[in-house]
Amino acid sequence: MDTFLQDVRYAFRTLSRSRMFALIAVACLAIGIGVNTTIFSVVNAILLRPFDFRNPDELVVLQEVNTARGYDSGLSWPNLVDWRAQSKAFADIAAVQGRSLTLANVGEPERLVGGAISWNLFPMLGVSPATGRLFRADEDKPGAERVVLLSDGLWQRRFGRDPAIVGKTLVLNELPHTVIGVMGPGFKFPEESELWIPFREAEGSLRRDTKGLFTFGRLAPGTSLEQARASVKQVAARLAKEYPDNADWSGQVTPLRDEFIPSDIKLITLTMMGAVTFVLLIACANVANLMLARATSRAREIAIRSALGAGRHRIVRQLLTESVILAVAGGALGIPLAGLGLELLDMAIPPSDAIPYYIDWAIDRPTLTYTVIISILTGVLFGLAPALQAARGSLQEALRDGARGSGSGE
Repeated sequence: MDTFLQDVRYAFRTLSRSRMFALIAVACLAIGIGVNTTIFSVVNAILLRPFDFRNPDELVVLQEVNTARGYDSGLSWPNLVDWRAQSKAFADIAAVQGRSLTLANVGEPERLVGGAISWNLFPMLGVSPATGRLFRADEDKPGAERVVLLSDGLWQRRFGRDPAIVGKTLVLNELPHTVIGVMGPGFKFPEESELWIPFREAEGSLRRDTKGLFTFGRLAPGTSLEQARASVKQVAARLAKEYPDNADWSGQVTPLRDEFIPSDIKLITLTMMGAVTFVLLIACANVANLMLARATSRAREIAIRSALGAGRHRIVRQLLTESVILAVAGGALGIPLAGLGLELLDMAIPPSDAIPYYIDWAIDRPTLTYTVIISILTGVLFGLAPALQAARGSLQEALRDGARGSGSGE
């Protein structure tokens, strides 16, 4: 540890004597690391970070597929009930249907984006309200008392975060609903919902040819995606024989993330990551060239250290310490640059292409960890070749050249 601290102190002294070199190197690295951190934050939000649900890899989207016409659709309610009862591949199946709900008894009337959900949807996802409770099974039946869950955003915007909101009555589409809870900040599942009511199956269509329910499932323990796909196809084939409205309809199972993140968005994101990685490599090459040029002017210093007993390994370690310090400084400066890059990215996206709530890029802990790692790796990458070359220099030649330089200067 003492030796390492000596290397760090010596590196700071050396770099302080070459401030222009250090500033140029840090600026170059900050740009490269900054753009990498910006795009990694996007990659993390879109491809790496799972949905904030319980065991999100077990969640899938279920659809019916018309084999004759080649298009897919959400399930009908009767088919959903049969899939849930007849398929053993799923621990649970639940659905949501978009609803337009007009809030009329609080201030000015407002039409809101809402969702009618089966009572088990949120428990299946593994989400809980920040205040109050979720729907009960008996509240999802015909004739039950009408209840509603609010989003955090709606609670703040229309009710000023009133702590006594639970138990109040709201008039939605001219019908009274009792507020039973408020979901956590940012939750708008599946897209931009501001409130949720129970599906109350009798109020939806009970016809098998009336489809459109956005349906989700959780794979049963030990069930693979392929097994689930085979299971729904078997159930769909059985229902197609029993009911004429199900003729030419099969089943489809898609991982939740694949359904919500289109493949073209994944390709664009990975392409951007490849491009900024190339930018970082260019920055490394430029700084490596600066280090090589600087190593030439330090040949006599390194030769003297060798003559005093410093081994090649110690010299390489010292030079790499300087490189890593430069890279870490570049990474520290790159973080605010990355924050600025994310702000510019947000500004560049038109309002009509609003980012879904479940894609939230930010300079979070995984992004900071990535920045630290690439900063250290970058320091080793651009510093290793100059360090090895400097350590291989001829001791006698360097001292002889230094002596000639000293003599000529007197």
